[in-house]
Amino acid sequence: MIDIRRPEEWKQTGVIAGSHLLTFFDRSGNPNPQFGAELQKLISGPNDEVVFICQTGQRSKLLSEYLSGQAGFTNVANVQGGIANWIREGYQIATAEIPDGCWLC
Repeated sequence: MIDIRRPEEWKQTGVIAGSHLLTFFDRSGNPNPQFGAELQKLISGPNDEVVFICQTGQRSKLLSEYLSGQAGFTNVANVQGGIANWIREGYQIATAEIPDGCWLC
């Protein structure tokens, strides 16, 4: 599970325990230039299962569709409704531990 939200969003709502925190878009919608390199540290290749989550599922859907349609990823999923739905459904969250070297931190 890779949470692609921004650091202030992680702090505001918390995160799913065990998820990797890797921001993809800044507030203006610009992609993180280091995202690809950081993603490669988390997975071994494009056939690995990768699940993305954001606030409402829209950003993670765009990223999932791009990776599966343009970048050759074969096992990509998006959490529909994002962390907002996760919380609404009553699932547990954890306090965000912001990673060292975090983009936008």
